[in-house]
Amino acid sequence: MKDRFSANKSIMIDLLDPELSNKLSAYPNDFLRIILPEQAKKEWVIIDEVQKVPQLLEIVHSQISKQNFKFVLTSSSARKLKRGAANLLAGRAFVFNLFPLTYSELG
Repeated sequence: MKDRFSANKSIMIDLLDPELSNKLSAYPNDFLRIILPEQAKKEWVIIDEVQKVPQLLEIVHSQISKQNFKFVLTSSSARKLKRGAANLLAGRAFVFNLFPLTYSELG
């Protein structure tokens, strides 16, 4: 993803970082403190492994209509998202299901 979205135009939130995911789990509104100061300079907010902090989906939902950000959310666990608030984004999101590589593709 870093190849697709330049650092000049995007904010990358990597929730595989335990310190960051723990902080945002405890204080989800800190997400706004990260992204809002960048509003004039950045176009994209990329949240990798969003299932780790499902509370962020509510904030993303509210920001879609309020701000000029575009969001890319990735998750390696659809089950965890479905237990969370993923339905908040219905009608506002495109879903791409990526299946594991087959043995022949790994070749």
